[in-house]
Amino acid sequence: MIVINEYETALVDKATIVNLHFVAFLASSLTPFLKLFQTSEPLIHVLYEKVNELVRTLMLLFLKVDTVGAKEGSALMAVKYDDDANWLQLKSVSLGAGTIAALSAIVNEEEKKKICQSFRSCLIATVSYIQRRLPLSNPVIRDMQCLHPMMRKSEQGKAAINRLCIYLTKVTKNDSFIDQVNAE
Repeated sequence: MIVINEYETALVDKATIVNLHFVAFLASSLTPFLKLFQTSEPLIHVLYEKVNELVRTLMLLFLKVDTVGAKEGSALMAVKYDDDANWLQLKSVSLGAGTIAALSAIVNEEEKKKICQSFRSCLIATVSYIQRRLPLSNPVIRDMQCLHPMMRKSEQGKAAINRLCIYLTKVTKNDSFIDQVNAE
């Protein structure tokens, strides 16, 4: 008598391959952000932009475009990602080419639907986790963009420097320092 354990069963189950493809797709969505911020160079000036980009990218995998739009910061944090009225139809959720190809090997439509629903749940949980932990609504992080060479001479950059001086009162200590920073 041949005994098949749960590991062997998982290896021959077509859903396992689908799940692995989805994990690889999700990892590829996160990798550019992770690689960028695992360097030793100072990147505070691009943090706000890249966090917005990451959250928006993940949201657009399962949310309607008009729900996410070009929102950033607090507005992006306020997006109701768990409201099913904002969700794309299940067949329109982005799962990656490998996942879709592996999913086509499953013939049972009800099983396909359950798998796709679990992927959407995973995306919702991922966005929820990231929104709770990343500093999208932090005004100091937003205003640190003024350190970017392209922002230094713009009016937005100058306004951000003023706001930073106000936020960082322990560093600036007095109004004359803020005026000196503005002059520079």
